[in-house]
Amino acid sequence: MKKNRNETDIIGGQGSLTKKEELALKEYFSKKKKNISERRTNKRTEKKSQDLTA
Repeated sequence: MKKNRNETDIIGGQGSLTKKEELALKEYFSKKKKNISERRTNKRTEKKSQDLTA
C-alpha cells in the first residue's frame, strides 16, 4: 500500500513565477549542471591518469 505524501509546492507557491524568480532558478540550475559536468570530466581525467600509471 502506497503512502500518501503531503508536500507543499516550494517553487512558485500560489501564483506564477516572477521574472526575477525565473532568472534565479535558471541561473541555479545552469550552475548545478556545470558543476556536474565538471565532476564527470575530473573523474574521467583521474581514471585515465591512473590507467596510464598502472
